[in-house]
Amino acid sequence: MLVSLIMPTFNRAHLLTAAIESVLEQTYTQWELIIIDDGSTDTSEELVKQYTFNYNNIFFVKRPNYLPKGANACR
Repeated sequence: MLVSLIMPTFNRAHLLTAAIESVLEQTYTQWELIIIDDGSTDTSEELVKQYTFNYNNIFFVKRPNYLPKGANACR
């Protein structure tokens, strides 16, 4: 069974590597990680794109700035 993990983020590049690596270290392998950026202005997008290039089960979604903000809106 595929498990979908949704990780909202906003200007947390300094925490993203540890969060993504934590998912990669899990023993269960049937998962996809969807990282939703809520309009970050730091290097979050560049960092996540490195992972999406190397892993076919990690996805990146960048939300437009005109949409409502916050984790609830990123679902």
